[in-house]
Amino acid sequence: MARPKLVSLEDRSTPAAIGALDVTFGNSGLAEVAFDQGGSNADLAAASAVQLDGKIIVVGSAQSSATDVDFAVARFNADGTLDSTFGTKGIVALGFDLGGENIDKATSVAIQPDGRIVVAGFAQAGTGNDFDFAVARLTTTGSLDASFDTDGRQTIEFDVAGSTKEDRAVGIAIDTLGRAVLAGTVAQPTAGDFDFGIVRLTSEGKLDTTFDTDGKQEVSFDSGGANADTASGVVVDSKNRVLIAGTVQVNNSGDFDFGVARLNANGSLDNSFEGDGRAVVEFDKGGTNADTTAAIALDSAEKILVLGTVVADAQGDRDVGLVRLNTDGTLDTTLNSTGKLVLGFDLGGGNQDRGTGLFVDPRFGDILVSATVDTATAGDTDIGIARLRENGTLDPSFDTDGRAVVAFDRGGANADSSAGVIQDARGRILAVGSIDTATANDRDIGIARLVGNVGLHQNLLVGGPTSGSAAEFTFASGGYTTGGSPPSGLFGVAIRPVVADVNGDGIEDQILGAGPGGPPRVRILLGIDPNIQPVALQQPIDFDAFESSFTGGIFVAAADVDGDGRDEFTISPDVGGGPRATVYTLNANNQPQVQADFFGLDDPNFRGGARVAMGDIDADGRAELVVGAGFLGGPRVAIFDGRSLLTRNGQPPKLVGDFFAFPGTDAVTLRNGVFVAIGDTNGDGFGDLLFGGGPGGGPRVFALNGQLVANGQVTAAYAAPVANFFVANDGNSRGGVRLAVKDIDGDQFADVIAGSGDRLPTRVRVYRGSTFAQTNGIEPPLLQEFDPFGQVLSNGVFVG
Repeated sequence: MARPKLVSLEDRSTPAAIGALDVTFGNSGLAEVAFDQGGSNADLAAASAVQLDGKIIVVGSAQSSATDVDFAVARFNADGTLDSTFGTKGIVALGFDLGGENIDKATSVAIQPDGRIVVAGFAQAGTGNDFDFAVARLTTTGSLDASFDTDGRQTIEFDVAGSTKEDRAVGIAIDTLGRAVLAGTVAQPTAGDFDFGIVRLTSEGKLDTTFDTDGKQEVSFDSGGANADTASGVVVDSKNRVLIAGTVQVNNSGDFDFGVARLNANGSLDNSFEGDGRAVVEFDKGGTNADTTAAIALDSAEKILVLGTVVADAQGDRDVGLVRLNTDGTLDTTLNSTGKLVLGFDLGGGNQDRGTGLFVDPRFGDILVSATVDTATAGDTDIGIARLRENGTLDPSFDTDGRAVVAFDRGGANADSSAGVIQDARGRILAVGSIDTATANDRDIGIARLVGNVGLHQNLLVGGPTSGSAAEFTFASGGYTTGGSPPSGLFGVAIRPVVADVNGDGIEDQILGAGPGGPPRVRILLGIDPNIQPVALQQPIDFDAFESSFTGGIFVAAADVDGDGRDEFTISPDVGGGPRATVYTLNANNQPQVQADFFGLDDPNFRGGARVAMGDIDADGRAELVVGAGFLGGPRVAIFDGRSLLTRNGQPPKLVGDFFAFPGTDAVTLRNGVFVAIGDTNGDGFGDLLFGGGPGGGPRVFALNGQLVANGQVTAAYAAPVANFFVANDGNSRGGVRLAVKDIDGDQFADVIAGSGDRLPTRVRVYRGSTFAQTNGIEPPLLQEFDPFGQVLSNGVFVG
């Protein structure tokens, strides 16, 4: 989808190491909720989803008495606190109470484009195993949506003649027309015989009669044994074809394989998929060969991924199993050369690693899987998360070996079980599950958030022409190519852009700052998902950061300082202004509010302005603010601690004492300040400081180790710089250099962009972070070089 993709010269936070718990979320990366409605208080997680505003929905079941169980829905803010605007203090317990013991359990959740929440599962309709598909739709505040089947709830029974009437929905998806598609398991008349069941509802919650004439369909594989074919999940492709994954019984009572069925939009089996609409994949590595599915997902090419559990040997070892199918149902051999992959955590005990959840990163194609994993202690299980590259190899940038393990360990047997994994729009990984507590049979719902990337964006915007035009570049096939719809002639002066998520909705926003020659104008364009509203309908938020008579231009930086999922942004003046830094956030009405306003350098009479950058230097999950001197100033740098940046009046505390960006004689001779960017270029989890020479200086890039700087060891950082070179190995030109940091390949290294300086031909050079770090004074390997404008600009280009 077309979304704004603008990233600045100095823009964004660098969180802790990839695969580590995100300390900005909940209690050091962990959040939990107890419904505790009654009985033994067994509250169990089943599934989760992320709203456009970054809030997190978790569904499952909450015990309300010794036998009664209700749908459980909780909403968390992006920082891991419960959202008090939802339900009762962030939770909703919902019962259908149709009969029997009133056991109603949610198993899946989907969020409509308008924000309404659709929760599916099953409800007990009578005594014993009499269950029906059940679905409820909630408004954005957590109340039942009366426009959905009159009371916000709907139940669907298959009740095949002579069966046990055991119909249980396990998955839900919303198609392109807003219709809810439910998939589950339907009991058949013969004991032990089950088939896949699929239901499609209109947007009003009624059975959609255009789907197999009555809104319901059944699919059987019946490959042998008792023919117990049980569904585990559902997705809908761009043609509204329905794909259901499940476990298919074959040959004998103990042999099971992965099964996938695809239905056309009218509910018929799609014969273009493996000949008859059904595909079966066997692992059969030994033992009982009881291989079971848990989840299904589509990648950006609409290939089908199915995750489950594989019996790994005759001794009963179980591992995570993954299959990828082409769109015609054949195995995709670009995954692990066979289309099948087996992955073990093997932490000890019985090595029972059972797959539970699956998510495909739409940006890089990385595959996230979750599992409940045995540990060496009997009864103790943890939540495992693995990240695979698109070809099926473990991603070594993720917790060093591609696998991370999360333990809540709140007591009891410490049996923490996984319910799935998802990723938010900012690339943060959310693993949900059920948590053992110290009280017997008491379970709570938990979420862990892990760092998923270096916190940077991929696409590139280059500004500089005094007309206010810019060129946008997207990264594809190993390089940047022109694309997008960048602003043109915005202020009649050069623009300096930043990409940020200032309203926390997970969609990138643009912050555009005016260069010299015009008023200190800032324009914010809130990104809008074009599936909901055309981007052309964006309404700009314009304001002057300083007095309108100031025409020296401004700089902008943005990052999340307080960990709430929304980016703060800092404005500083250019030539003619004092070294002032003003930190803003958007309020609930999308208006800018000042959060801090102070002099970033200890010389309020200095009139060369200041250049700002924001990023997490000390790896605590809070972005620091770096202020560098501007025109006619030495390369002096001040760093303000992100933990206190928004909590004080006047000047906030500094992370370390001020220092010069360049050591030795450069600290004295360079008099046009310094450009700054922040990014983890060496993959250690700490944001490195990248300094570029100001106008009048050479195009020198000097990168200091962020961990050393954060610990006050600036001299040691000087002695062993992460990088120290002249762009294009040219030490003679005197236009300086502008820098930006990107995440172009999704690894743990920040990639670096260098833009040409004053009175030079417009050039952009791109360096991959994994090859950037060096200390021998030679330019790192060049990934790409291009000319965005084909001219010479008096103030150079601004890459971002």
